[in-house]
Amino acid sequence: MTPQQHRFLLILLALAMVVLSYWVHQDAFGRIALCYSVAFCAYLYAGVRAPRSFDSHSKLNLLVKLVLVVALPLGSDDIYRFYWDGWCVLEHISPYRYLPQDLPGRADYDWATIYPLLNSPHYYSVYPPILQVIFAFCAWISAQSIHLFSICWKLILLIADLGTIYLLKKSLPDDKQNLVWWYAWNPLILYEILANGHPEGLMLYFIIAAIYWLQRSKFFFSAVMFAISAAVKLFPIILLPFVFKYLGYKKGLPYVLIVIMLFSISMLAVFPYYDHFLASVRLYMSSFEFNGSVFELWKAIDYQRFGFDNIGHIGRYLSTASIIWLIVIFLRQKSHDWDSILSSILLLWTGYLLLSTTVHPWYVLPLILLGVLRRWVWPIAWSGLIMLSYSWYDPGISKAWKYALIGLEYGGLLTFYLSGRYGWLRFDRWGGEEKPD
Repeated sequence: MTPQQHRFLLILLALAMVVLSYWVHQDAFGRIALCYSVAFCAYLYAGVRAPRSFDSHSKLNLLVKLVLVVALPLGSDDIYRFYWDGWCVLEHISPYRYLPQDLPGRADYDWATIYPLLNSPHYYSVYPPILQVIFAFCAWISAQSIHLFSICWKLILLIADLGTIYLLKKSLPDDKQNLVWWYAWNPLILYEILANGHPEGLMLYFIIAAIYWLQRSKFFFSAVMFAISAAVKLFPIILLPFVFKYLGYKKGLPYVLIVIMLFSISMLAVFPYYDHFLASVRLYMSSFEFNGSVFELWKAIDYQRFGFDNIGHIGRYLSTASIIWLIVIFLRQKSHDWDSILSSILLLWTGYLLLSTTVHPWYVLPLILLGVLRRWVWPIAWSGLIMLSYSWYDPGISKAWKYALIGLEYGGLLTFYLSGRYGWLRFDRWGGEEKPD
């Protein structure tokens, strides 16, 4: 493939993402599938046939991301809750104390305009305090414009994305630098972080920063970055046992104590209303269901047995299974082995998602980063297949078709995982050597 052909594929990818981000709404699955398929096929073909360094087209990559930053999110309505929480903080109203439905007329923002757009007006906020501070800053800058708020917030995510790419390059071996390309141009990264504005993009920066400093034995800096990643999205705190085992008792104990101390400080604003915060988290785990795998199979069996949706009962068992999975992965991890800790974290995170009742597309983003670091292909495959879950937002698609698409998603994921497991489908064979332009 010539450099011109490679550039054409990237431009095609970019155009498909721009159309998807600016003109296609969340409930139009046919258009989402068409645009995303074009983008993902261009991404795969360019990556497999012509692996190149990210630097070859870094300016084009930045330009595409800047264009996506300007788009008001159409694939997710979470941005409205971010805006709501930010204005609550500016008005000295704790989003952990009050429900949105309890606040009409208590703040200066346009309640009548924003409230109907919230996807969770009956739940207390589940976004940690560090995000609330950022939301408040963006709300202050936006002068009560949701579009300006969105741009400000996504510019922060863009800066974090640039930092993630930089540290990912520094964390990969010299002969694997071209693998950065697979992260930087991944359509799910472009869509869910730069177009839809999900905070996972911020978490990814602090995760790779923690990994970068851990790799260089700068344990204090790594612990600080690790604590901030957990303060952005709570899940990383569960990964501490694996870092502890990698470092050993003497180095691991101070590391864990620093992370727990900083994380606890970051959550101080939640403590007066911890019951509200935990209630929302429990409600999410016991009542929300979207794109589950094991859960959907179990639910179908229980529905035949009992005649109703048994999510509360199933959710408790799946939570127990997640804990057992953590213990199994922890026991299998090798001490002081870098590849082993990366594999453990990736497998734990994957198992957690497979055992969850809710798996939104942006939940898969950390697996892309970890997959590139570990040089496993199947997280890249899942980043393409998971867009099938957007069918659940489209009221015009029957449930039978939606379940068929979920089956296709997870069947495809299993196929790619087993293929990688047995060696013939790896990054080593997806263009392991860099080709200069």
